[in-house]
Amino acid sequence: MIPQAEISTRRERLQAELPDPVLLVGNHAPHGNSSSVRLRFRQESTFLYYTGCRLPGAAALFLDGQYTLFLPAPAPNAALWHGQFESFDELCELHGAHRLLAMEKLPEILERLQVEARPIHALAIEDARAMARLREWTGLALDPVAEHEEERDSQALREVAARHRSVKSPTEVAEIRRAVEVTAEGHRRLFAACRPGVKEQELARELWAAFLEADFAEAYEAIVTVRGDVLHCESYENTLEVGQLLLVDAAAAAPSGYASDVTRTFPVSGKLTPFQRDLYGIALAAETAGIDACGAGSTYADVHRAAASILAEGLREVGLLRGSVGDLVESGAVALFYPHGTSHPLGLDTHDMDSLMRGAEYLKNRKDERMGLKYLRNETRLEPGHVLTVEPGIYFAASILENREFRETFRDQVDFARVDRHMGFGGIRIEDDILVTAGDPENLSVAIPKSPEAMERGRNAMRSS
Repeated sequence: MIPQAEISTRRERLQAELPDPVLLVGNHAPHGNSSSVRLRFRQESTFLYYTGCRLPGAAALFLDGQYTLFLPAPAPNAALWHGQFESFDELCELHGAHRLLAMEKLPEILERLQVEARPIHALAIEDARAMARLREWTGLALDPVAEHEEERDSQALREVAARHRSVKSPTEVAEIRRAVEVTAEGHRRLFAACRPGVKEQELARELWAAFLEADFAEAYEAIVTVRGDVLHCESYENTLEVGQLLLVDAAAAAPSGYASDVTRTFPVSGKLTPFQRDLYGIALAAETAGIDACGAGSTYADVHRAAASILAEGLREVGLLRGSVGDLVESGAVALFYPHGTSHPLGLDTHDMDSLMRGAEYLKNRKDERMGLKYLRNETRLEPGHVLTVEPGIYFAASILENREFRETFRDQVDFARVDRHMGFGGIRIEDDILVTAGDPENLSVAIPKSPEAMERGRNAMRSS
């Protein structure tokens, strides 16, 4: 967990850089079709970063060097259903706040600030109920990309929060390491149970058991599939067969919220076919090149181009692509087999700071609409303390490779006759979590085997590693 002293230091930095009032709101508790059916709660990440508060329906106001936490008053019968709650005094001390007030006090405080013409820095979040209240309290539309500047949320707050959250402290990195360790155990159990005749659902249960035993959560809905050509295939209905590849994109998140994100692909029967081994080697070489490119000063685009260039060269060598490596990358031909970006930030969320990227100049979210480049999230220059994924892949996706328009556009660069002979191949993705340092990048998930030799050692490979 993150010590309260570190969270307090974060707040001090925030208030030093933004002396005007800062208002942050947390998520509300989710529920099913009935409001009495409560679902698992996850706090909004920027709110969690600056407060450490995991209680639903909360808000925080940073004003004149003071931190006030606002909480909804518990229902009269709440203790009967959910047990006794800490007192406001106890919660105030627990969260390091200068004072803790009932949520009903917040609107009148904000109204006073508006009368005094003091600008309020507020941040748009995904929770619709929280946003409705925030808009009501501030009188603003509070959209991060609104057409009119007066309706946007605070650009200054967005910039500061993105900068602060991007560079991970040693404590934060330690939390990600913990998540990776639990992820490794889940992958080991799954791989040991993998064999023809087993259902994807059975293998997914091995992951979930490992995460639950460690009191960790899924960082995202696990992908355990022989349909690797479907990038986010989240169903578990297939039975594994000899000759197939199983793609496992699954990872744990620590109780503190810090996530990992790891993908491995291996042969169901424990033996790669010659063609599978060729493509697996290409994907692994591309991932290695991407990791090597994660030096301080590089951009996400640099990492992507390093991986994409190796993929283009390898796919050309096996006869699927034709032409120079540079042309294959720039034209988007390689993206027919690799249609997504190579990296995204990792931290309190698996796709860390996705909401902050909408409009944050610090993250420079500039889109390149060319095939294969349009999913690059930003052009941030990497700094020591950044954590990101590197996850190239090779996919035989019918929605792309059988597309008539693409076949016409890339007919000189792609051997579609050869492609057609391998439709049904599935997909390969290899993903690790990388810490940027002042020297060489550190692979936080290197202990989870991924070499072709490890893949071919069969279901005991991860158990014995």
